Amino acid sequence: MGDNILFSLNSSGEIVMSNASASALLKAQNAFSGAAERLGVSDEEDVQYLVDSIRYEYWRNYTSEGGRAVSLQGCE
Repeated sequence: MGDNILFSLNSSGEIVMSNASASALLKAQNAFSGAAERLGVSDEEDVQYLVDSIRYEYWRNYTSEGGRAVSLQGCE
């Protein structure tokens, strides 16, 4: 299978051809820009603490709901 190609129209009316995966990655990077600072994450230790906290919260909610997965509040 080959790469997916994305055709889009830029602000000057030109049709631009690009790699769809690369475009999606750039869009995600822009969306997450500044998120670490807003969450107070500055190093690997902070990232690990955040992951552990989310896992703990998920597991606590999962077991308290009789084994049904439930959404995490504040993680929209």
